[in-house]
Amino acid sequence: MGLETVVHGLNTYAFNSSPMAIIVIIPDVFGWQFLNTRLIADDIGDKTGATVYVPDFMNGDSFPLKYNNFMPTKGSTQQPLHLKLATIALKLWHFRHRDSKCGAIIENFFKNLCLENPNRRVFAAGYSWGARQAILLAGKNRSTLSSGPRYVDAIYAASPMRLSLPKELYVVGKPICLALGSEDKLLPKNSIEESKNWIVQKAPSGSEIHVYPGAPHGEFTLILKQGDK
Repeated sequence: MGLETVVHGLNTYAFNSSPMAIIVIIPDVFGWQFLNTRLIADDIGDKTGATVYVPDFMNGDSFPLKYNNFMPTKGSTQQPLHLKLATIALKLWHFRHRDSKCGAIIENFFKNLCLENPNRRVFAAGYSWGARQAILLAGKNRSTLSSGPRYVDAIYAASPMRLSLPKELYVVGKPICLALGSEDKLLPKNSIEESKNWIVQKAPSGSEIHVYPGAPHGEFTLILKQGDK
């Protein structure tokens, strides 16, 4: 079990302390204090031995957990009132945490990690909202030169939200592991097949894609556990 601390100015859940590698989890809309996210951090830390950070990139403004059981789905025209309210609340939340605002916070955090120890390997694991941020981060250089080093050595992106696939993958400059659910209603039509083609033909060496049959948005863990039985 990890502990809460402050890392480069952000409240952070931290697990392990390794000088060799850091894995930074960029969480879904429910933020750094969401129990499921911390359990994932503990599991990753146990299996890899790396330091795992879950920073509060949302500055205390995570999406309310009361909406967890009825998140809106794309393409639904007839929604009960509580879903309509959740949809409005989520749109307002996304506006407050748009790329121009949160992207700068995330980029600065990774920049400071790199300056802290330039020889240490840094990875990002993004989930849903965080998956988009991880992908955008993997397209940014630490210098103004196009050949400059990246902020991360590799990324994992699960169920990216509000991402144009595969178009926004084109800037990714480091290996990516992309995890998608075959029944994710938030993904644009044909995006899974197009993403597969990009991974095979144009992605950085070492990249891979995993598509989980029957999985809706962000629910791979449950399906994997059922499959293990």
